[in-house]
Parts: sequence; structure tokens; C-alpha cells
Amino acid sequence: MKLIHVTLNVSDMAASIWFYRDILELPLVRRFQSDDAEIAFLGDGEVEIELIYRPGQTYIAPSSDITLGFAVPSVIETISAMRSKGFETSTIFQPNDHVRFFFMQDDEGPRIQFVENIE
Repeated sequence: MKLIHVTLNVSDMAASIWFYRDILELPLVRRFQSDDAEIAFLGDGEVEIELIYRPGQTYIAPSSDITLGFAVPSVIETISAMRSKGFETSTIFQPNDHVRFFFMQDDEGPRIQFVENIE
């Protein structure tokens, strides 16, 4: 068995694509219309993020119980970039000598974690 995507229901497809494509820099892989929804897939690895928008669905409760983790080359550079774009972030955590990370919130979805593995 292999994990292939994580699905997020969204109330604003354009804003969600902007966040994942332009802020998190995930390429838009495909976007299409189904019978009752607009669907977009973003990602550059084995696991993609699937965004689903259904007209008339105006509120999607974001979940702080789910976290999407992204590997980054530098937590310092990434947190600076996110803050300069106006996003609130947590402080940087470094539980051991081999990893450091921080969090921010997707307004319509899960927490986002940026992780730097230190060699």
C-alpha cells in the first residue's frame, strides 16, 4: 500500500491554489471539474495535496489536529520568507541536534510544519 494524496475540502479554490502553489511552491499538477466539484492536485513528490471545492459550501472548519510536513533546506530562510509574506508562525523548535522546525496555519486547512533535517 502506498499513500498517494491528502484531500482538503476548501471554500475558496483560488485562494487555496494560491496558498499551496504560490506560497508553499507546490506545482499545480492537474485541475478539473467533476459532476459536483472542482478538483485540483498539487505536489512535486510521491504524495500530492488534493483540493476539492463544492459550490455552496461556504465554511470548512480548519483542523489543528492534522499537520502537513514539508522538508525545507533552511528553517531560518523559510520562516523569514513566511513572515515577510505576512504569515504568523510559531517559534523555531529544535528538539535535538538533527532536526529543527516551525509551524504556521493554513486558514482553511491543517497546520503546516516546515522541517529542516540537520546532518
